[in-house]
Amino acid sequence: MRIYICGAYPRRDTFRERASQLRAIGHEITSSWLEETWDPNTPLTALDRAQRTEIAMQDMAEVIESDALLAFTEPADTPYTRGGRHWELGVATCCAVHQGWGKDVLNGYRVFIVGPREHIGHDLPLVEHYETFYDFVKFGLRATRNEIDRVFEDGNHAV
Repeated sequence: MRIYICGAYPRRDTFRERASQLRAIGHEITSSWLEETWDPNTPLTALDRAQRTEIAMQDMAEVIESDALLAFTEPADTPYTRGGRHWELGVATCCAVHQGWGKDVLNGYRVFIVGPREHIGHDLPLVEHYETFYDFVKFGLRATRNEIDRVFEDGNHAV
C-alpha cells in the first residue's frame, strides 16, 4: 500500500522511524517531507511564498497519489501551530469520497488516524481511528504475526 504519513512537523524523526517500520513490511511511503532537512522548529516565515507553494503542491500530489493517509494526532494541549497535517487530512478525505468510499472501503482510499481525535473531521465514518501505532498495524493494516514482530522487533509498541 502507498501510504502518506502526516503529523506535527517537530515530531518528524518519530515519523521517519514509523515510515521505516512500514517499509519493512512492504508498504511504500510517499511523504517526501519526512526527508526534508529543515530544523523541525523552522517557522513558515523562513520560507518565501513561492517555496511554500511548491512544498504545498508537492504534498498535495503525494497525498493524491497514495492509497492511504496515516495521520498522527496530538493531545488537545499540544502547542503545535502550523497545522499542515490538518490540510493534508482534508485532501485525503476528498480522495476517499471521490474514489467512492462506502462502496468498498477496503479497495478505495483509506484514511487512518493514530492518537486522539482532534476535530470533527476525525469523526467522519470514513476515518479509521486507532489509539496506538501498534493497533493501526495490527488492525488497520491487518498485519500478520510475523509482520508485527518485524515492525516491533524492539518490543516498543508506543505511538
